[in-house]
Amino acid sequence: WKFATHRHFRLIAHIAALDTPWHDKKDVAIFRGELTGAKGNYEKRRSDVDNCNRMIRCRLAYKFANSKYVDAKLTSMRKRLPPVINGRTLQSGKIALQQMLKYKGIVMIEGND
Repeated sequence: WKFATHRHFRLIAHIAALDTPWHDKKDVAIFRGELTGAKGNYEKRRSDVDNCNRMIRCRLAYKFANSKYVDAKLTSMRKRLPPVINGRTLQSGKIALQQMLKYKGIVMIEGND
C-alpha cells in the first residue's frame, strides 16, 4: 500500500508548539479535505445527493452540514458536485493546522493513499 508519509507526517514535529491545551479546545470534531478517492463512485446520470452519498467524504460533509458537534467541509468538489446540495453547504476553505488543533477531534478519512 503506497502511503504518502511525507505529506501526512511532515508537520508532526511542530504539533507540540502549535497545539492548544485540551481545556481550551472546542467540543467539536473537524474535517477538511478535497473530494478525492471517489472517482469510481461518481456517475453523471445520478442525482447530486445520490452521488454525494456514494462518496465517503461528501457523505460526511452532507450528513453533518448543520451539526454543532462535527464541522465537516470539503475544500474542493473536484468539479464533480456543486458546493451546496439541498441547502446544505458542503464546501469551505482550507484551515491551517494550528486552527485545526483548536478542536477536540480531527476526523481522518482515506483519500488517494
